[in-house]
Parts: sequence; C-alpha cells; structure tokens
Amino acid sequence: MNFEQFFLILRARAWVVLFTIGASVGVATGVSYFMPKEYTASGDLIIDTRSADPVAGNTLPPSLLPGYVATQVDVIRSKRVTDQVVAALLASNPSITKEFTAATGGGGNIKDWLGSALIKNLVVTPSHESNVISLSFTGRDPQYAASVVNLFSESYIQANIEIMVEPAKQISNWFNQQIKQLRAELESAQQKLSKFERENGIVAGKDRFDLENARLAELSRQLVTAETDRSQQQSRLRTGGTADGVEELPEVQNSPLIQRLKIDVVALESKLADLSTKVGQNHPQYQRAVDELKTLRTRLDAERADVLNSLRTGTAAAQRQEASLRGATDQQRTRIIGLTRKRDEAAVLVREVDNAQRAYDFALQKASQSSLQSQVSQANIAILNSAVAPITPSRPRVVLNIVSAVFLGTLVGVGIALMVEIRDRRVRSLHDLKNEYDTPVYGSLPKTRYGTFASASSAD
Repeated sequence: MNFEQFFLILRARAWVVLFTIGASVGVATGVSYFMPKEYTASGDLIIDTRSADPVAGNTLPPSLLPGYVATQVDVIRSKRVTDQVVAALLASNPSITKEFTAATGGGGNIKDWLGSALIKNLVVTPSHESNVISLSFTGRDPQYAASVVNLFSESYIQANIEIMVEPAKQISNWFNQQIKQLRAELESAQQKLSKFERENGIVAGKDRFDLENARLAELSRQLVTAETDRSQQQSRLRTGGTADGVEELPEVQNSPLIQRLKIDVVALESKLADLSTKVGQNHPQYQRAVDELKTLRTRLDAERADVLNSLRTGTAAAQRQEASLRGATDQQRTRIIGLTRKRDEAAVLVREVDNAQRAYDFALQKASQSSLQSQVSQANIAILNSAVAPITPSRPRVVLNIVSAVFLGTLVGVGIALMVEIRDRRVRSLHDLKNEYDTPVYGSLPKTRYGTFASASSAD
C-alpha cells in the first residue's frame, strides 16, 4: 500500500476516523468530569552541609553529598518518620478511622494502612544541583495534602535530631561508665606512686637525684685531696727514715728550735776542739763541755724524733681520712646506683600515672562532647518552603486527557478504517485496477465538482 492508497482510504473512511475521535474525546471528557478531583501540595527542605555536626563543627565533604542526600530521602520515606506522621494525623483527623473501616471492614492495622497510603502518594525528589529536597503529596482534600507534607517535613527534622541524639546518648552513657573505671585506675596509679616514694624516701623528680650526684662529686674531690695528702705524708716519712734525709724534711729545716740546737752543737764542738788544745780532755772544763754537747745532741735527736713521730701520726691520720672518704664515696656511689634503680621504677609508675591521666582526660572530653551532642535540639535541616493548600486540582488533567484522547482516537480510528477497508475492499485508483485485478486500463474520466466527467484519456 502506497501513500496515495492510504490517503484515499482515509478520505473514503473519514467518517470512521472522525467518529472514533469524537467518541474518544467524549469518553475522556466524561471520565475527566466524573473523576474525583485530587490536589497536590508541595514543600521544600534544605540541608546545611556546613554544620553537619553542630558540636564538633565537622563539615560534610562535597564528594559525600550525593550519598548523604540520597540517605536523607530514604529517611523521609522511612517507617520511623511515617509512624510519626500517622500518629499526628490520627490524633487530628478522627474521620480517618471511618475511612479505614469502610475500606477494610475493620480488618488489619490502621497505622499500617494509613502509612502505606501516605507513602504511595508521597513523592520525594532531591535536587541534582543543590541541597534542596522537594516533597509533594496528592490527595482529595487540599488542606489535608498540605498538612501531610508539612507533617512529613516536621517529623523528618525531628527524626533527624533523634537519629543524631540517640547514639550520642548511648555513647555518653558508655563514656560515663568508663570514666568511673578510669578514675579508679588513675587513683590506684597515683597511690602506688605515692607509696613507692614514701617507702623509698625518694621523689619522682630530678632534684633528689641531682643532690646525691653533687654529694658524690664532693666526696670524690675530698678523696682525691686525701690521697694526695697521704702520699705526701708517706713520701716525707720515707725521706726522714735516714739520718741525712731527716735534715731535708721541711719540718726540720723550718723548726727554730732544731736550728738553734744545731748552732749550739756546732759552737760547742768548736769550743771542745779549742779546749782540747789548751787544757786537755781530762780537764774538768773540757768534761763539762762534753756533757753539754752530749745533752745538746740528745735534745736535737729528740726533736728530730718528735718530727718523725709527728710525720708518722700525720701519715696515719691521712690514711684513716683517705679510707674514711673512700668508704663514704663507695657508699654514696652504691646509694646513687640504688636511687637510679628506684628512680627507674618510679619512672615506670609515673608513666602509668600519666597514661591513666591521659586516658581519663580523653574519656572526660569525649563524655562532655557526647553529652552536648545528646542535648542538641536543632538539626542541619530546615524547611525552605512550607506546603500550602493548592487552589487548582492536579488531577484530573482535562486538557491533557482530551489531547491524549484525540491522539489515541486518531490511531484507533485509522486502524478501524484500515480494517473496514480490508473487509470491504474497493477500487480507489488506477493503481488498484492494475495491481489488484490485473486489468488493463484504457482510459479514465476526471471527476468534476459537479460529479460529471469532463474529458477522457486512454492508456494501453
């Protein structure tokens, strides 16, 4: 079938197409007239991603925004939010119970029935280029539709606050329990440290240790001095052990008495030499000089012996002083070693106290933060546009229904016209005679506006 045949068929069967279109339009108009009117109320919510956490001040990364908005859409349509809306509607609209009884005969749960109806007619649309979420609800009562949208918005915000607050309360309670345990551990660590310090007589700080080191340094200095003094004493004592050496001792050379006795001995020896030449050795005067010289030498030897005894006494005292200082130094060194070990043990206890303190402070900080979060009364979501009762109905759409009826009626009418033509096939053109009946055409008369033929043409 070519276009000419198709056009001729439509022109011949135009009454079928027009009748079908007219019937479709009539049915659509009647249905649109008798259909109950429905109204669609809309509202908008906005999400502030800059204050996702009002306590900690955390912001939502842009990469997570699509997933976050999609989650919020699911929360709006969740049973938790729907149950709050259902409870509010049942409390404010007693007529809903009658509708439930009429629709279900009183069987089932009215909350589930109403919730399913609300979710069915609720449309939640997130914006692709902003943080706005649109809500729309369709119902027969414009006031009811607007109230449902506003209730969903308010219930969603309240549920969002509860979703944020409830975990914070649980975390806060858990941290409060941990704080008691951590406080007990901190007090126990502090008591162990205090007890260790009291029992060992040390302080965990550096002052005591520095003082003991300074004392050891002072004892070491005194020991070096005592060793030097003892060495000098022993050296002088060895020097004074011989007759010639004793004269070299500083104590002998610096003693006025010994020097005077030595002068007296020399003078008396000179006098004896002189007397031996004058009076002889048996002379009483010579004998007195000999006795005096012997007395002087005895005194001189006694003085020298006193010097040596003094050196021996000094050497012994120096040895005792050295031994005493050496013992005190060793004792102080042993004490410092013990203090070092105790200080290391105290350092371990101090670290335990510090760790317990840090854990307690951290738990206290987290508990305070969780406590603040559990008291949050504002969400990062706000109502941008509240729903108002629509004036014009959204359904039925009369113009759209009529246009759709015209389009569908045209398609159906054309289809019916073609089916009628197939069942009652007629010759509409020369092409039909040639192709359908295989008959040669010798001529045709064009049709005038008066229905007569004005001329003829021939064809082989």
